[in-house]
Amino acid sequence: MDEFQHPDGVWTWKIDQRSMSSSLWLPYLQSVVKSKRKGCWSISYNGGDFEADLSKLDSIMLYGASGGLPVEFLDELNTHRVPLLIHRRNVDSPYIFFPFRTRDAKDMLTSQIRVRDNATKRCHIARTLVRARFQSCCPDLAITAGAWKELAALRSVKRIRLWEAHQAQKFWATYFSSISFPGISRRESGSVQAALDACSFFLFGILLRWILLHRLSPTHGFLHEPTDYPSLVYDLIEPYRYLMETAVGETVQSLVKQDIDLDSREGSKRLTESSLSRLKEILDETVHSLPTRQWVRRKNLMHGAVLALRSYLLGDMRRLVLPAERAPAGGRPVSVSYRLPGQRAKPPTVLAKALNKEKAPCFDGHPRGRGCVRE
Repeated sequence: MDEFQHPDGVWTWKIDQRSMSSSLWLPYLQSVVKSKRKGCWSISYNGGDFEADLSKLDSIMLYGASGGLPVEFLDELNTHRVPLLIHRRNVDSPYIFFPFRTRDAKDMLTSQIRVRDNATKRCHIARTLVRARFQSCCPDLAITAGAWKELAALRSVKRIRLWEAHQAQKFWATYFSSISFPGISRRESGSVQAALDACSFFLFGILLRWILLHRLSPTHGFLHEPTDYPSLVYDLIEPYRYLMETAVGETVQSLVKQDIDLDSREGSKRLTESSLSRLKEILDETVHSLPTRQWVRRKNLMHGAVLALRSYLLGDMRRLVLPAERAPAGGRPVSVSYRLPGQRAKPPTVLAKALNKEKAPCFDGHPRGRGCVRE
């Protein structure tokens, strides 16, 4: 199955260059009919038809209004161990069909609960997530060296969340001012907030898929405590929120230049649709992951975050080291026990040289000279 993005919204994503396995996303399903080819199904959606070979898929996500699903199709998904997610607009919880497994050699759930009950390790994960969240938006938010040191010293998840809330308040004020919407807050209702919410749901679906695929519990988070919603998904979104904020910010500025009224119904709809399209483009761009020293698509960073957490929970790494896009740097490489899927070739030499001009980050990914803190 070739990797492509269809204009009508069909996405297939290979998880590894050497593997034929891909992820399939389909909008507005109409019908699923068994094909003459063994293991293949003809899928009709709002925009066309697609023949899927289940043996070459690692997951399927259907979004928007959906038609009927034959029981035989679900049986074959189970046979090929292919998770199925059905996500509808304005529904915060997707339907999930996960293949049954009779055993779990690594016993991930026990490892996850044990670390969650360990106050020291839980705070380490929470601090790492919060630090990564604000390091990614440092150009727009000046956090002092003293504030970074304060975060490093916190040994309570509650106090870590208070630190995060204080910095988030400053960030959102700066963010909305930078896109010509000063004086509004993230919690208010409006066209920009609706676009941010839509992009957040998009990232939510990606992370939930990988969390389930690697046998983690989506409801047992570390930074977010309640277990009555997918708290772990919202934990792992934190380091990558800058992707949706960038997509929405760029789209707002583009539409404002076109004199489009974003407060109108049509303007708000266009902002959301264009922001999602821009987010998909951003996720497909090639970046350098410093911890693993790989060139990958941005979407693979989120898969890598799940792999990094899994390695830490199993004790394969003494510290949680999340993948982050940084310029290539020399020196001693960071010791990590995971690799990102979907490694790509290096960008052109000119781009690589331009990236190397950036300041080399320290081991935790924070640019030197800007409040770098080692816990």
